[in-house]
Amino acid sequence: MLNWSQDHDQDDALRAAFEIPDSQGVITMLAVGEIPDDLLVAQSPRRPVGDVFLPLTPKG
Repeated sequence: MLNWSQDHDQDDALRAAFEIPDSQGVITMLAVGEIPDDLLVAQSPRRPVGDVFLPLTPKG
């Protein structure tokens, strides 16, 4: 899955090329095919759950 985070001009160009109506929005794309061995890709390493998890306890 590829996040479609482009500026307004890029979004308009995509809409025009594929005749996407204004009532619909592009939010993601799906990449299909084989990845070459020498391709650089962005990485989003996951943080440990303990870094972001805050257990909640009821008061009372």
